[in-house]
Amino acid sequence: MFEYFIAEYRSTEGKITVLAKRVAGGVTVPDARRLMAATKMQTSIPNHRNVVSLIGMDTEQVPSYTFHEFQERGNVRDFLLRNCQDITGYDKHCATSVSDTSSQLFHTKLIGFANDVANAMEFLHGHQFYHPAICARKTLLDRHFRCKLFAFWPQEAADDIVKTLLDA
Repeated sequence: MFEYFIAEYRSTEGKITVLAKRVAGGVTVPDARRLMAATKMQTSIPNHRNVVSLIGMDTEQVPSYTFHEFQERGNVRDFLLRNCQDITGYDKHCATSVSDTSSQLFHTKLIGFANDVANAMEFLHGHQFYHPAICARKTLLDRHFRCKLFAFWPQEAADDIVKTLLDA
């Protein structure tokens, strides 16, 4: 439904690396309108340490673009795949790239990830936004390995997305 890529955004502070998002080809006009309406609503949300910030948007052209803060550590799924010897076994030892080599420290980091996601969900709920499909690949990591949610929607749009996913 959407295409994502890394781009440079020119601001008064200079060039910054951002995550650009646009509606992919073949998407319906209502889907494109829903994205732009949701993006405009996101501008009213204050920044939160566990939510990817909206930096700007370009609605003057088709396709429209939104620009979000870039998270250089990628997503939690890729982090786990890169840093775990075997994530399929509960008792297997996993090591992180930040020198937490013991299982106990790694599990503490995972608990921190869960806390970050819960904080983001609580914050978004307070602003009438919801994430229709939270998963490790949709949870990003900032440079401090703090989780940040991305791709959240106003309640009505989130309900429609969940309905579409369940009908598929």
